[in-house]
Amino acid sequence: MKLLLWNCRGLGRSLTIHNLKGICKSYSPEVGFICETKNQSRQVEGKLRSCGFKEWFIVDPDGLSGGLAMAWRDGCTIQILQHGRFFIAASVLTASSNDPYGVLGVYLSSNDQHRMAQFAELTSVSQQFDGKIVLMGDFNAISNQLEKACGGAKSPSSIKTFNRFINDNSLIDIGIHGGDIISEIEDKLEKALQNEESYWKDKSRVKWLKSGDQNTTFFHQKFRNQTRRNRIWQLTGSDGEVATSNASIASVAESYFKDIFSSTCHENPEPLFTDFEPKVTAQMNRRLQRPVTMEEVKRATFSIHPQSAPGDDGMTAKFFQSLCNILSGDVFRAVKSFFSGGRILKDFNHTQIYLIPKISDAKDMTQTN
Repeated sequence: MKLLLWNCRGLGRSLTIHNLKGICKSYSPEVGFICETKNQSRQVEGKLRSCGFKEWFIVDPDGLSGGLAMAWRDGCTIQILQHGRFFIAASVLTASSNDPYGVLGVYLSSNDQHRMAQFAELTSVSQQFDGKIVLMGDFNAISNQLEKACGGAKSPSSIKTFNRFINDNSLIDIGIHGGDIISEIEDKLEKALQNEESYWKDKSRVKWLKSGDQNTTFFHQKFRNQTRRNRIWQLTGSDGEVATSNASIASVAESYFKDIFSSTCHENPEPLFTDFEPKVTAQMNRRLQRPVTMEEVKRATFSIHPQSAPGDDGMTAKFFQSLCNILSGDVFRAVKSFFSGGRILKDFNHTQIYLIPKISDAKDMTQTN
C-alpha cells in the first residue's frame, strides 16, 4: 500500500497544489493524509479532486489553524471509524491487499501537556483495531535528538513520553520514502511564498504593515482596490473631445501639462531681476559648488522610502537600495557627471504622469492630481 503523508502548512496556494499534483503523479499514492490544510471543506475538495483522488474525508480547521484530509483513489475501500480535531481513523482495503489495514492519520499539538493527552487518546483508538495498523502524520515529537533538523533541542521528558507511546502500542518506525523530496519542496515553497508576498507588498504600496506569511491576500486586495479606485475611464480635452482609450487619455494629459509649463512670455526677463537683493552668500555658493561625494549620493538614495519614486521601468528606490553594493559606482558617476559637466542621461529627465482622481469618476484634468 502506497501512502502519502504531508504537512502542507496551507492547501490554498497554487504552488502547493502544483507540487502536490507532481508528487501524486510521480508516486501514485493510493491513500493520502494531509494535515494543516488551513482551508474549509469546499476549498479542500476541489484541490484533492485535481490531484486525482476520488473520495475523501475532511476535518475542517479551527479558524486558521489545523485541518485534516484523508483522500483515496479508485480501487480503495475506506471506512472512516472515528475522527477528532487531531486525527482521522479509518479501515483501509486496497486492491493489492486481502486484509484491511487500520490507518490513523494524526496532527498532534506542539504543547507537551496537550500532546501527552493526545497520546493517551490515540492509544485508546488504536486498540480498537484488529490486525495491522499504520500511524502516520505530524507527531510534533521525536524519539531522539538526532531527528531534530533545526531549532532548539527537545526536552528529554517529551522524548521519553513519545518513546513510551511507541513502546506501549508496539509500534515500529518504518521510515518515510520521499522525505528529502518533501523537505526540498517545502523549502522551495517557503522561498516562493516570501517572494510572492514581497511582490504584492511592493505593488500595494502599503508602507505601514510589516511582511508576514498571512498578509499576502491583504496586500493583493489592497493593490486591487487601489487600482480600481485610481482608474480614470475618460477625460475631456481642451477641444471638448472625450478621450476613452488609454492612448487618447494620455494625450489629453500630456497636452494639459505642456500648456501649463510652456512659457507665453517672449521678452527677456533679465531686467525684472535687477532690483533683487542677493540671498546666496559667497560662502554658501562655494558649498553649493563643491564636488558631490559618494556618501552624499548614498544618503540621498536611502532617504527615499523604499516603495516610492518608481522610474520608467517601474523599479522603486528599493531596487537601488537593495543592490547598492553593485550599482553605487554607476549611480555616483551619473550624478557626478551632472554636477560637474551639466550632462544628464536622457531617461533621467523623463517625467512620469500618474493621474490620481480627486473625486470618483473624474472626467476632467482639473479633477485630478
